[in-house]
Formats: sequence, structure tokens, C-alpha cells
Amino acid sequence: MSTVLQPLNELLTKKSKWNWNENCKKSFLKISKLLSSTKVLAHYDPNVNVELAVDASPYGLGCVISHKYENGEERPIAYASRTLTSAERNYSQIEREALAIIFGVTRFHQYLYGRKFTLITDNKPLSLLLGPKIGIPMLAASRIQRWAIQLSGYQYDVKCKSSSENANADGLSRLPLKETLCESPFNIFWEEVEIRNIQALNELPVSANNIKRETEKDSTLVKVKHATLYGWPKYTDISNELKPYFRVKDELSMEEGCLLRGIRVIIPERYKADVLNELHVNHPGIVRMKGLARMHVWWPNLDTDIEITVRNCTACQNTQAAPPAATANPWIWPSKPWQRVHIDFCGPFLNEMFLIVVDAHSKWIDVIRMSSTTSEKTINALRCLFSSHGIPTEIVSDNGPQFTSSEFETFLKKNGVKHILSAPYHPFSNGEAERAVRTFKQAMKTVKYKSGT
Repeated sequence: MSTVLQPLNELLTKKSKWNWNENCKKSFLKISKLLSSTKVLAHYDPNVNVELAVDASPYGLGCVISHKYENGEERPIAYASRTLTSAERNYSQIEREALAIIFGVTRFHQYLYGRKFTLITDNKPLSLLLGPKIGIPMLAASRIQRWAIQLSGYQYDVKCKSSSENANADGLSRLPLKETLCESPFNIFWEEVEIRNIQALNELPVSANNIKRETEKDSTLVKVKHATLYGWPKYTDISNELKPYFRVKDELSMEEGCLLRGIRVIIPERYKADVLNELHVNHPGIVRMKGLARMHVWWPNLDTDIEITVRNCTACQNTQAAPPAATANPWIWPSKPWQRVHIDFCGPFLNEMFLIVVDAHSKWIDVIRMSSTTSEKTINALRCLFSSHGIPTEIVSDNGPQFTSSEFETFLKKNGVKHILSAPYHPFSNGEAERAVRTFKQAMKTVKYKSGT
């Protein structure tokens, strides 16, 4: 082999200008035939250890399945490579490496399924993300989550090698076969992921095209985009503005020219205020705003920006509730919805009375406008509610005359509902209903204050 490769080795050692001549071409063709000849290839043996080496370049995938014998000798069984599509070339570096794993495992499924094998990659974070001993993080890119589920059907150990030691798969990825996506078994994976991510983009107050345009104008996000596609430098070599993105680099991906962290879109500076206004449109408060944001968008210091937005909102500050005087003793968590229901009256409020019914498990609140608060009217309202949601196991109420009357007790007893009364003069013991009443009042006050009526 050294004799055959001699013209190619000279190209690496010469300090003169690169010169690809006829001898180099003959050497390349001859070594290619040797690598696929019986002198190198081995027949598959189910009793010998199997290794699958994979790698990805910016434009191709490569993988080699081989036997590792007890004497340390390694002989390939087969090679495979293909060219990335235009969509796949927009994947982040870690996603392309993961795609190479899926490509190799799927291509050599008949050799690998139902037996233990060793998976070799040169991407250290990926060896942890897709390793069989560590669960996939919730915020990992959705493609990687999907591929991790697919790999869970195989028995394998992950081994990380440097690029120089993984040269066989690396060489195939840099000289891939011209295979299209239609000829590949991967079209079922990326289409569903792209549809889901595009839907997430369309749910935002700005379009994907706007985010793409502003991302290309943002000096920080341009650097993040380049590092995501072509690999990140060392932590010590990056500027302070990129360090928040470096900490989540394994979760970053590209879609429609937009940066994503998992399924959350990274918003450029130009549209941060618009997104914050959209999240704050119904004045949900700090906690709810953070919950909504974590479903759709992300940028560094997002939580701090949300807190500042709410604290600067006059309507939110004028209607916020006072903190509790003491820590309440919580009720036992019900095991299923509509098992324990808390009820209470709200009013007179806005010149009307309301019956508040809240499910202790799901926190679902029903508000019923009441023309009267007698036991008969209360029973009729609950009977209508039970016909929709079913009969609960327990009902918790205060000691109001509507709830302690014999008529109300008879109604609950005939329906097999256990009635629990809160301690007299201690409304906090029915805190679930009290909190629902406060939530209802605060929402109505905020809407009224915002509208100016």
C-alpha cells in the first residue's frame, strides 16, 4: 500500500506547487480498487465484534462498518456515503454528525439490528447526547430528539475518536456518492421536523422571513449562525457576547434561515420588543409570561426582560395581589381530574354574583353568573355542570348558608358526593376556591383598567 500511495504522499511532503499528474490519478484509482477488493474487505460474521464509524462534512456523509478481531485487526465489511441535500446543508454541525449516525445505522440495519455493536464518532457532545446511558435533554434540537428515539431500538456503545483516527469515514464524507434524498431512507424524518419548526415560526407575531432578514443584519447572530453551521471554537477563544450561545450550542439549529434553540426561535434584537408585547398582551404576569416564552422563543436574559416588562406595566402593578401572610398547609394532590372540586361565591362584583368552581387536579375554572345565591339556584348550577364534566368524588366549600342547608346536603348525598366544609372564619382552608376567585377578579379588573371603562 505504501508503494501504491507514494505519488500521493509526495503531494503532502513537497513544498512546491501542488501538481496532480497522471501518476497521482493512477495511484488514486488503484488504491480505490484495493480498498474494495477481497484483500481488504471481510465477510460478515455474527460472532465477531462489529464497529460502525461515521462522519459528516459540510456536503456529504460517510460511514464504514467493520469487524474488530481479537488480535486487534480491523477489516471493513462495507462502505457507504451520500451527498447532502440543499436542506441538509443548512443543518448545524452537530445535526449533520447525528444525521451521519442515522444514515449508517439505517443503511447497515441488517447487520446491526438485534446485536451489540460499537458506534464511533468524532463529535464528543453527540456521543453524550445519543449515548445509550444518558437521556436526551428536553431542549435538544427536535431532529436529534427524533433520531435518539430511533436509535433506542439498537444495542450499542458510543466511542469517541479524534478526526485523525476516524479518517476512513471522514474520507468518504468528503468524497460522497451523488445520491439524492429520494434514493435515501431519510425523507420520512426531516420533512416532519421542518413542518413542525415552520409552524412554530408562523405562530410568532413576526414572520420567518423577517426574522431571517434581521438575523443576517445582527452582528452577534451572524457569528452564532456561522459557528452553528461550521463548528464552534474553544470557549476561551470567543467573545463575551457569544458565551451565552456557546453554553447551549448543542441545542442550536437552523431552519428557514432562522436560528432555533430546540423548537424555540432565537429572536433578533429588532423584534424583541414586539415579541414581549405579544407575550404581555393579556397581562398574564411574570410566571405565565415565562411559561409562554419557553414554548416559543429564546434569547439571552429573556427572563430578566420579561420581569422588567411586567414591573413597568401600570395595569399589572395596580392589580397585583398581596403576598400570603403565612404558608398554607396544602391539600393532598388528587390523582385524577374532577376528583375534588372547590366551590365559592364571588360578589357582589361588578354588580353581579358569580359561582366559582375549580378542579383541584387540572386547575380548570368554571364561572357561572348567578341571578340568585339560594340553595336551589346553586344546586341547579351544579347539576348543569355535573352533566358536562361528570360527578366529582368530593366537594369543598365554606360554611355559607347555601352549602350547609339540608337541601344541598341531600343533593350531594343522593349523588354520592362527599362534602367537606372549611374551618369557620378561616377562608384560607378553602384556598383553591379563594385563589380562583382572586384570579377571576384580577383578570376582570385588568381588562377593565386596560380598556378604561
